[in-house]
Amino acid sequence: MSALARKRTDSEAHPGHVAGLASSPHRPLVVGCRLGQRDALARAPRPSPALFVDRDGVLVENRDSYIREPADVRRIRGTGPALRAIQERGIPIVIVSNQSAAGRRLISLAETVEIHRHVLRLLAADGIYPACSLICPHHPDDGCRCRKPAPGMPLAAAAAHGLDLPRSCLVGDARSDVAVARRAGVGRAFLVTTGRGAREAELMSATERRSVTLSEDLAAAVGTWIAGSHRAQRARESGSSQ
Repeated sequence: MSALARKRTDSEAHPGHVAGLASSPHRPLVVGCRLGQRDALARAPRPSPALFVDRDGVLVENRDSYIREPADVRRIRGTGPALRAIQERGIPIVIVSNQSAAGRRLISLAETVEIHRHVLRLLAADGIYPACSLICPHHPDDGCRCRKPAPGMPLAAAAAHGLDLPRSCLVGDARSDVAVARRAGVGRAFLVTTGRGAREAELMSATERRSVTLSEDLAAAVGTWIAGSHRAQRARESGSSQ
């Protein structure tokens, strides 16, 4: 493993998660977890909503041949301000990402972790620190419980961090993201067109379309979600005052 993969920051995983993958093939891999933020959320008097985000196609550009090294990573414009707007409101950010290149034996698990940590460092350079970052490195045929659309990753993050899933939001670029939001009980789902979203939207059934909001990018999705949350809060306050 390279020095980049070995180097730790406080936004990365504590020891054991990577080494434990072989003995726990059905669990997601925790590559980043801010322990202080997790503990603070767990002590909060009320569960917090969270912003769940896919990685490829939402935060960084998708590659049909998979991201195979850190040099392949290209940030999508506008993601930094959008994530800072969420972070400044005290809403935890959780990355939930299928990364099957390791399961397909295209790259090693160590290389998968190195790439993801590189993405976390790019976010940290913008002052963005996800509360938790989960990836599923398994092959689609492995039958794991964490590969989206299975709800393992959002449910694990919610249990560890005390998150309120019905008040949360998930932003992705695939039908599997819409499905995992529904299966995990996440309150709202957005499909962005910065990745595969436009193509995926054409394949959706009428029922699927009713459960998702199509957005140009992460910034648009975040703006719509925040505005909707404000309207809901004002409605609750108005109702309680009558």
